[in-house]
Amino acid sequence: MDGNASGSASGAEVPRGGGRSPSVIMDDALWTSGGGCGEWTSSSGRSGGHMSVMSIGGLALIVVIVVAYFLPTIIAFARGVSNSGSVLVLNLFLGWTLVGWVVALAMAARSSQPRPRM
Repeated sequence: MDGNASGSASGAEVPRGGGRSPSVIMDDALWTSGGGCGEWTSSSGRSGGHMSVMSIGGLALIVVIVVAYFLPTIIAFARGVSNSGSVLVLNLFLGWTLVGWVVALAMAARSSQPRPRM
């Protein structure tokens, strides 16, 4: 018996990996999405359970980032600002720059009624 194999009760040699071929071991390591509804299966069809907490946390982080990015637009439409369409366009195309996002936020937060003149 060599150093790469372990013996069993019957004396037969069992290779590393519990007797599984290298392709099955690699198949277990490489998971692909399948089955829908958050179900993960390997390419051999074995089920891997439901979506992990890390995936749910990642999805929640993406939602928070998108809401924060479009916060000026959300505020403009919620307040009924007359130039809410302009806020949307500015936020959509220039919101990735900090200046464009701040200008869109300022447009969304400005008072909707003109101030009386004295």
